[in-house]
Amino acid sequence: MVQTLVEPVTVEMKPSHIEFLENKFDHLRNHGFFLEHFGGSTYLLRGVPSIFKGSNPAQYLIKIIDMVIGETSTRNPKEVLAASIACHSALRAGMTLSFEEMTETINLLTTIYNPHTCPHGRPTMVHLTYYQLERQFGRK
Repeated sequence: MVQTLVEPVTVEMKPSHIEFLENKFDHLRNHGFFLEHFGGSTYLLRGVPSIFKGSNPAQYLIKIIDMVIGETSTRNPKEVLAASIACHSALRAGMTLSFEEMTETINLLTTIYNPHTCPHGRPTMVHLTYYQLERQFGRK
């Protein structure tokens, strides 16, 4: 799903980004990024994946391209792109969620193959023993 932007955002691309766009433009479009070449190193960003919830879509796009460029030497570019989009669209520390959003997040975690890590391998949850909880609350 794509969220069309009310006003297109201009994005200045570095040479490495332009090279990436020339080779992987269709990958970005298939994942919800609608870009249009505006001239020189400038592109217009007209749409982003609907899961994106940030306020700076140009910065979001640049970070994802940087992640893909940095990781594609050893992994499939399509997988890296999907993982990067998921990671940048994910819940972040300090975000306020309603009870329903928290419940839905836990329910969704139970439906995936590996709920213990994000696509990049970072933990999504930790296991605390009864003993560790006692120590944290000064009970032992």
